[in-house]
Amino acid sequence: MNLRRSAWIPFGIALVLLFLLAIAENHAVVCRPYSLFEMVEDYLQRSLALQLLIAAPLLLLPRRGAAWYGAIVIPLELAAMIFQTVLAKGFGLPMEKQIFSMLSVSSSAEIAEFISGFFRGHAGWGVIGAVLGLAGLGILLFRLAGEPHRLERFAGVLLLLPFLLMSLGFCRQGRAREVLNTGTLPRIFLAWHDHRSQLVRWTEMANAPDVPEGLHRTLSGDLAGVVVVGESATRRHLSLYGYPRSTTPGLDRYRQELIRFDDVWASDNHTAEALSWDFSFAVWNAPERRPGVSLCELLKRAGYRVVLLSNQDRWGEFDTPVNLLFRSADRRVYLGEDPDSLRQDRELLPLLREELARSDRPVVIFLHLMECHIPFQFRYLPEPAAFPEDGPVPDCWRAADRAVRTIVNRYDSALRHGNDTVAGSLELLKQSGRPGFWLYFSDHGEGVYAGMEEFRPRDPEAVSTYEVPMAVWFSPEAEMARPELPETLRRNRALPFQCDRLIYGILHLAGVDYPGFPAEEDLFSPQYRPQTRHLKAKLLH
Repeated sequence: MNLRRSAWIPFGIALVLLFLLAIAENHAVVCRPYSLFEMVEDYLQRSLALQLLIAAPLLLLPRRGAAWYGAIVIPLELAAMIFQTVLAKGFGLPMEKQIFSMLSVSSSAEIAEFISGFFRGHAGWGVIGAVLGLAGLGILLFRLAGEPHRLERFAGVLLLLPFLLMSLGFCRQGRAREVLNTGTLPRIFLAWHDHRSQLVRWTEMANAPDVPEGLHRTLSGDLAGVVVVGESATRRHLSLYGYPRSTTPGLDRYRQELIRFDDVWASDNHTAEALSWDFSFAVWNAPERRPGVSLCELLKRAGYRVVLLSNQDRWGEFDTPVNLLFRSADRRVYLGEDPDSLRQDRELLPLLREELARSDRPVVIFLHLMECHIPFQFRYLPEPAAFPEDGPVPDCWRAADRAVRTIVNRYDSALRHGNDTVAGSLELLKQSGRPGFWLYFSDHGEGVYAGMEEFRPRDPEAVSTYEVPMAVWFSPEAEMARPELPETLRRNRALPFQCDRLIYGILHLAGVDYPGFPAEEDLFSPQYRPQTRHLKAKLLH
């Protein structure tokens, strides 16, 4: 048989590969605990119908058109399924808008760290092999020549029918959008549309904030608030919470002065999603509730100067939901934009001291740290690790294999190094002599497991990626002005809480109020009532 005159052999090879990858993708997507992928029923049946549709033009189109089509579209579909399989197996993520949100808030430096780490492991070689294989298939399909035979055209028409009938059924049910939920390649366009739609809502929030009527500040004087946003810190690794290793010696010194909360969960296990909920009125279980207005804007309208001091790269180099939250801040500093910066968290402390020295108006200062962001060893290099990589580990990790023990030591060293800045920010506030409050929490936690050195992301089902520390400190003057507030915090310290309602707590600390303030969602209020919490798609009470 003349390979250049017949499409059956390249068509058969392409269809077999499409079907095999569809089955592999379906297994990766569906076979997960507390499945994250229940949004699409009959995923495999839909995907197989799509593969027939994608393969059909190889038999229907004139050979040169089929050659170009096969060389471009078939490898793209295969690549999309490989990508979804990797996402599901490694990241535990479906192809949805969160992928584009994560990419948009990742800086060039962070992406470079990821790529260098990824290609040092086996997964990188697998990607290289997949790219070479897809290129070879594209070359094979590009060799098609001649014109399609009548039998080939008839078979191509038959291959279109399953997808067309399925689409007709969806349209008759008023569910036309479901046509795009047939496979990863069309879902990419759907996810991009959803991401752009979300970004429009956040842009509307920044351009036309929906400020509650009657917003006012209830406190007088030059109050100074410091909100420290940690990165990837899980409380089960903090000695402040009983971890049998001194990872937070600075905070441990203030143990008696701090009000430590013991059952706080992050809003999400990714920074962009978590902080978008933490610092706006949007919440995870009410998608109809728009972000409305940012915490930054509310504080400014109440008379505060708002400052953002960040060791991250603009929380994304573009206008993203996270970046838009602080667009109206009076001052924004990103160490990633300073070519002379060593990118150590402690470089934020002189800037914090400078801001605290200004007493012309009350201020709330946000510090966003790198703390123990993956890769952990980058957080303390070039300084020596607090806990040598090949050294002993706490008893709770002794049974782990050697690779995990190494990661534990790196993670704990990053926490210990970052704690100097966390504790240093509290010390600077105390030294300033200004009445004020200090709040520390982490955007999300981290799970430690084998494979992280190959940049396998955090397990979305791991509870440790949600368990975050939270601690509050009041200056003596602030405590005397509102003695009932610290007492309420102490009473509520063991209550379950998820940070998508944290905006109300920070407003309460800053003495900002308005009619209709939801005290039942404010952890720092006597009226607080615990809300249902979530672990991605899983609800926990």
